[in-house]
Amino acid sequence: MEKLGEAFFKSHNISRVSFRLDIDNRVTKLFQETVESHQELYERIFKLFYQAFQENTKNRLTTTTLQSFQFTLPVQIPVAMAGRTGITVLENNNVIAIDLILNINPNIDETVCLVTCTEQNAILVERFLAMYQSDIERLSLIENWMLYGSDHWFIKPNAWLSLSARRREILCEAIRDQEEHIGSKCELSIFDAARKHLIEELKAVFLKSPDNTSIAALIAKEYSKMD
Repeated sequence: MEKLGEAFFKSHNISRVSFRLDIDNRVTKLFQETVESHQELYERIFKLFYQAFQENTKNRLTTTTLQSFQFTLPVQIPVAMAGRTGITVLENNNVIAIDLILNINPNIDETVCLVTCTEQNAILVERFLAMYQSDIERLSLIENWMLYGSDHWFIKPNAWLSLSARRREILCEAIRDQEEHIGSKCELSIFDAARKHLIEELKAVFLKSPDNTSIAALIAKEYSKMD
């Protein structure tokens, strides 16, 4: 009462005051729904991926077998990732939600990337990854992961600061866009040095290929991402 104004209460002959916090409103309801949905997601991921590495008393894995797909880029991509994402696939008019664990492991002269899913969804994930055949396309896939797949990644500060302020601003806006997903295309380069290296490799393929129209279009598109 003293903090709220004792004089006011006394002047109006109010001797007993009680306070109640009404939490039954739209904001708290939305918060509660958000917590519940995240709890449901956590429990599913925990069961699928974490418990898959837990053994029972007979030293046997206790849950669904996991399947990992790996590809390696012949250049260091200065970012490390250990994140979770998901894709939705329409198969025979059935909508299938697939949980994925994404890993990017940069080394001195190469970058190893892993995509892990349940064995049940392995064929669909393999089909998705097959859409990215060349190293330059897989570099774009890594950038897609960073913007639309998972925000649990760590980039070298000098690699990030080498980008223009405007490009960094646009990339951050893309990360905040909740409408995009892992299948969305990153139209701006995050890793210019690696991209230039892989473009030079692609040019060598271009010179040897009898039908190089598509390669020329891909090279032009990758250059445009660095404008």
